[in-house]
Amino acid sequence: MRRALSPFVPSECGSPQQAELLSLLDDCTTSRRVATACTECRSRKCKCDGNPEGCQACLDHDRECVFVAVTL
Repeated sequence: MRRALSPFVPSECGSPQQAELLSLLDDCTTSRRVATACTECRSRKCKCDGNPEGCQACLDHDRECVFVAVTL
């Protein structure tokens, strides 16, 4: 006989580290899709927020953020 699963409630997690990880996951799932990524994010295959003044990933890691115009 199978036991029914109860819904996971973040406030029931055991440690502060687990709560922090859950909040980071929430941030990841609500990110918006951007049309172009900077060259650094594209080469590292990481999420780019598309800010032409400097994406957050580049700012966090002190990298030069450059966007290249794409021609079709």
